[in-house]
This record gives sequence, structure tokens and C-alpha cells, in this order.
Amino acid sequence: MPEKKPNVFLIVLDATRVDHLSCYGYHRSTSPNIDKLAKEGVKYTSAISSAPWTLPSFASLFTGMYRSNHDVDRSNPFLNYKGPTIAELFRDNGYKTVCVSNNSWISEYTKFNRGFQNFLKVWQYFQINEDVLGERAVEKHNHRPIDVLKSLFRGNIIKNSFNTIYGLYFYKRRDFGAIKVNQLFKSWLNSMDSKKSPIFACLHFLEPHPPFKPPKEFAKKFISTKEDQKIASKINQDFFGYISGENKINEEELRILSDLYDAEINYLDYRVGELIRLLKKHDLYENSIIIITADHGTNLGEHGLLDHQYCLYDTLIRIPLIIKFPYGEHKGINDDQIQNIDILPSLIDSVGFNRENATFDGVDVFPDSKTKREYTYSEYLEPQPSIQTLINRFGNVGVKKYDRSLRCIRTKKHKLIEFSSGEVELYDVEKDPAEMNNVYYGNDDIAKDYLSRLNDKFGPIETCTKSGFEIDKEIKKRLEDLGYF
Repeated sequence: MPEKKPNVFLIVLDATRVDHLSCYGYHRSTSPNIDKLAKEGVKYTSAISSAPWTLPSFASLFTGMYRSNHDVDRSNPFLNYKGPTIAELFRDNGYKTVCVSNNSWISEYTKFNRGFQNFLKVWQYFQINEDVLGERAVEKHNHRPIDVLKSLFRGNIIKNSFNTIYGLYFYKRRDFGAIKVNQLFKSWLNSMDSKKSPIFACLHFLEPHPPFKPPKEFAKKFISTKEDQKIASKINQDFFGYISGENKINEEELRILSDLYDAEINYLDYRVGELIRLLKKHDLYENSIIIITADHGTNLGEHGLLDHQYCLYDTLIRIPLIIKFPYGEHKGINDDQIQNIDILPSLIDSVGFNRENATFDGVDVFPDSKTKREYTYSEYLEPQPSIQTLINRFGNVGVKKYDRSLRCIRTKKHKLIEFSSGEVELYDVEKDPAEMNNVYYGNDDIAKDYLSRLNDKFGPIETCTKSGFEIDKEIKKRLEDLGYF
């Protein structure tokens, strides 16, 4: 085996539910390329995200810390965590580091570029450091016309203006960005000598993030009848309207939304297969750790919810995790509990980095480690978007029930969800994986133990009163297209 350290490719599939991948037992063949990689590596069946949406989940992935400890959320979108990030650790140990991001939350302006020598943004036509869209998404000013002009004049005004128009209106013409993720990464590979230094790359695919609009040839594979295709074309995918009760979506439409979601996954799988072939072409496959995971899942009508907010059910926090190790070193199925915060410490231990000055909430859970998790935890501390945003839009005060913080503790057998509003839910997830039967009453000893462990881990739960920052109207429209508003 060569002395060169293994390459690491961290592939994040946004909003991908584990129970809709065929390698995890789904009844449809949605993911043949991912399935093949799973057979060549280790498939983790009990992987849990520390948060149910992109921003805090990515922060946990990049820091190995829980949301309470990295403090990145809707009201504080900046990765100001003082410890090292995953990219900084790899960079400082001689790796070439690159990230391809397809989400404005994950950008230079939110400081998620830390440690990446190259940070590529799918929403930019010209890859430049100035990012008007990213800046306007997070800056806490009034977004007056003068503020917009200042942003445009930072750097090359022609490229800034072109990138802004391209990012708002054109870059998703063919798909949700998967084509360009691969194109940007391919161009980066062609521009550097991959034989000199090992690579750490994070590639973020936005599909199958809502709204569900798969390419037609993929949609037809999962929605075969003309009648269903007609319904699919007319479904109002205003998911927050559905949550508020203003947008009525019936059971038949929910079924077809699930079909569209499957088609999105199948299309994404096609692009993942394209990426794997690219790695093989560049002789980067065998001596590599290839990780396929998700930041979170999505709701498809369960518990009266769509999209990926306002809950901590397994539809959101149970994620796929597939790891192909160098030269097929480990293969099989691992049913142990693992969290996305465990990926960072597991990786640096696997490649032999010194982590003397780095501490993590995560632990090394890779096959050579004897560490096993008995408990996993997730947090949802700030409603996103804020409940006041929904009330302002829909005028429905019924959504106030979602104005709460949540956290959960999970074992292979049970899961307890604690709400800042005082409710507690306990599920036997072995017998009731859909989490439909709350068994909190009658299981006082179990609930008391789990609540005590949550309190010991994070302290008392508090209702979040942070309102967050104001967002520019054009950026708000762009993020609304991604299902955030």
C-alpha cells in the first residue's frame, strides 16, 4: 500500500431520507450507484444528525460539536467556533482542501470556508471571493439601495452584477445544481496535480431538497400515468402554507410528492455515479475514504409536516451514512449508533492526525475503534423560519404551537423528545419506527432517566426568543425557492 495518506471525499446529499434509498431497504430502486458503493464499504444503519436542518447540521459536521457548543443557528449563522474545523485540520496536515457548496448558508460570509484553500459556489458563474448574494443573506443591515451598490462595488462590479443575476435566476435552469457541482469539481481536479498531495474535498449536492422538481425523464420513471403526471404539475409546493393550514394538500397529492421525491433521489444518484466515475478516471478511488451522508432528511406529510423544520422525528434526523475505505479495507453493515459529529474525530484518527489540541463532542466510531455510542442527541433550538414570519404571511396564529425549542435523546430502543413548551414524547422506535404512539405515560422511569441525561448534557431547556436577522427580499425569494421561507 502506498505511503501517501488516503484522500477523503465527503459527499453531502441535502435533505436525503435514509428510508428512501434502496440500499436501506426501500421498495423502489432509487439509488443503484449509491447501493454499489455501499456494497464496497460500510453501511451504517443507525446514523443520527445532531440537527434537523442545514446550517447547524453542517456546523456540527465541520466541528464535531453539538449545536449547543458551536452556537451556529438561524440567529447566528456564522461559524465563529474557536476550535479547529475539519478543513483546517486536513489543510494543516498537508492536504489540498476544496469545497463545492450549493447553499448560501454554507459560504465565505458565514465563515464555512475556514480551512478550504478553494471554496467554490454553485450559484456563481465567475468563481470570485466577492459574493453579493451570500453577503446580503447574512449581513444585519437595512438593505437600502446604497447597501446593494456597496456590495456590487466590492471587487469587480461587472462580475459581481453578472453573478448576482446568474445566482438569482439562471443557475438552476437544468437542475438544482448537481450538474455544476460535478463540473466545478472536475475543473478543480484538472487544474491541480492530485499525485503530489492528498485531497480533502467536501461536495454538497442540493437535490433532493424541496421543492421537488426532478428532470422529466427521471420523474416519468416514478410517476408513470398521465393522470398522476398532471396532478404532479399542479401541486402547490408551498410547504409552509401546508403547515399553517392555508395550503391544502390531499393524500393523493402527498403520495405524488413522495414519488417526485423518489425521482429527485434517483437523479441525484445518477450524478453521484458520474462523480464516482470521475474519481476512478483520476485514479482517486482506491486510496480514498469516500463518505456519503446527508445533513438531514425531510418530512413528506408525516405528523402533518412537510419540509424539514419544527420537529425532531426520524424523518429528519435519521440520515444515511456509507463509507468506502481505502482498498476495500472494511466492508459490511454496522448497526451501531453513530452521529454526524463523529465523522470528524473518526477521520482524523483514521488518517493518523495528532488531535492533542482539539476536543470534540464526537467520538471515533470507525471499524478499528472499540468505542460504541449508547446514546445519540439532536437539538432544534430556534424555529426556522420564525413563527412570526409564518403568522405575518398567513395570519394563522395556530402555528404558534411550533414556537418552541426541541431536543431529543435516542437509543436503539427508545427516543425521547423534550419540548421547551413542557411536552414530552417517548417512542419505542424498535416497535414504532414511524413514531406514532407516544408511550411517555406509563414509562416514568425511562423518561426520568432520559430527561436527566438531556439536562446533564445540555443544561435546562429554554424557549428561544431570538428573532434572527432581516433578509433582503431578493435573497429571501432565493431561499424560499430552497424551502427556507
